[in-house]
Amino acid sequence: MTDRICVVCFDLDGTLIDASEDLAWSVNEVMAALGRPQHSIETVASYLGNGMPRLVHRALMGSMHEDAPEDLHAEAVQQFRRAYAACGHVRTRVLDGAGACLEMLRCRGVHTAITTNKPQSALEHVMDALGAQLPVDGLYGGDHVWPRKPDPTMLKEAQRLGGGGPMVLVGDSVTDRDAATAAGVPFLAVRGGFNHGIPIDDCLEADALVFDDLHGVQEWLERHT
Repeated sequence: MTDRICVVCFDLDGTLIDASEDLAWSVNEVMAALGRPQHSIETVASYLGNGMPRLVHRALMGSMHEDAPEDLHAEAVQQFRRAYAACGHVRTRVLDGAGACLEMLRCRGVHTAITTNKPQSALEHVMDALGAQLPVDGLYGGDHVWPRKPDPTMLKEAQRLGGGGPMVLVGDSVTDRDAATAAGVPFLAVRGGFNHGIPIDDCLEADALVFDDLHGVQEWLERHT
């Protein structure tokens, strides 16, 4: 890669933050209200990656692929929105290296954006609580103006607003991998995130760019921005 990277998009959950405890708390508030079984943090984490509506289906049914009845799902989605808005994000933590990586990019004039399947309203609530630690230029949530990843629309919009230059996506899941492929940009994979319980290495080609943490991502970006 010879062209300098001008735009860097980041997934949120599992890439910049670990919100699994707050998400599990919110899911279990809904499960309790509807008389459904509770879920462990680990189980809820395995359900993440395809947006809130899919998370709710999985929590209701205890299955990755089975859909809940439409009326039940609609009620649970509304209850989840209220619970997650009320959680205060007090159990959510910014992952090690996230702030330093974003600050480095800002100092170099690189346009940065969060591109997530988390609903836009929830994304904005999280950033109200944690945004001082995550300095970015753009926020793109699912179920808003932009369709959810792996559709590349939000990535392309971030690239356009960043001047249209070379871009990469940093993420932790096959959804991010597929979004980067659809957008025609390199994917920088971070281990240890939310990829339905499957190591991200197992979902990538042998020559893929894979990093243990955001410190490794930062080192790579320092050489390419």
